[in-house]
Amino acid sequence: MFPTLLGLFKQELNEYRDQLVGGDAEQIGRICHAIKGSAPSFGAKPLTQLATEMDLLFKSGRKEELQQQVPQLLEMLSNTEQGVNKLL
Repeated sequence: MFPTLLGLFKQELNEYRDQLVGGDAEQIGRICHAIKGSAPSFGAKPLTQLATEMDLLFKSGRKEELQQQVPQLLEMLSNTEQGVNKLL
């Protein structure tokens, strides 16, 4: 069962990465909020922390700062996916 959940999480990470490229602040904010909710279930602490910080930027209206963090989030998504691959 856990491998199935990890597979779904990996798929989710790929979808988020695709949506982040060229996404507007609203879309980025929604993705960060979703990651903040799902990543802790898989022990992805660095990803959770970054998504939480970005969610706060979005909620406080700091959209330019939010968009500046997207490259770091994309890198973190890739790193997390690599970790998931090792577990599968």
